[in-house]
Amino acid sequence: MTKIWLTLVTWLICASAAGAQDYIETNGPLSDDDFYRLVACAAPPGQGCRDAIVRWSPRAARNITIGITRIDDSFPRRNARLIQTALTTAGQEIAALNAGVAFTTTNTRPDIRVLLMDHPQNTRLRGTGIPGLDGNFIEAARFQIWWNGDKHITRGVIVITPHIRPSDIRSMVLEEMTQSLGLMTDIRNPTYANSSIFSQDSNAITRLQGQDAMAVRRHYQN
Repeated sequence: MTKIWLTLVTWLICASAAGAQDYIETNGPLSDDDFYRLVACAAPPGQGCRDAIVRWSPRAARNITIGITRIDDSFPRRNARLIQTALTTAGQEIAALNAGVAFTTTNTRPDIRVLLMDHPQNTRLRGTGIPGLDGNFIEAARFQIWWNGDKHITRGVIVITPHIRPSDIRSMVLEEMTQSLGLMTDIRNPTYANSSIFSQDSNAITRLQGQDAMAVRRHYQN
């Protein structure tokens, strides 16, 4: 049986030192090499990788399916509609990079399942029904991906709770989908607060430009 490797990534809607640290603090602008290695394998500038470099296989990357497979009855319907729209918009944004990556939205057995759960924030997940997911800490949202021995991502899950401002949804969904490509580490750096989807301290970015676009292309065109 192929050994399955697992990584856990938590989205922190508000800047916080609580929980698992999934960001690296730096100062000033980074070179393209340092920026890519930071988001791709958690390498601080000038240091080695802390995490494995993983990605969808070239074949799978051309059509990654994603869709909402659960909406709790009490989940705000406005947020659910905004999230559905944001999944499509983020997929278009990623496809426009011409990096060999494309998303298709579907609610039938998607590669990345999106669960809209009326779950309290800052608690441990329960009731997802997904082995390896329940019991992990969640703030406002969380994603998790699995990969195989070839370091190819095989599936993912995004859990979103109601504790997200509607104005943050488009940026949050774009970040989650971009990071589900294997670019899993955020950056805490004032230089990138208003320019990168990977910023730990901002939910303002809705486009992939500059070093964000470079990182996606480099991850899938190497």
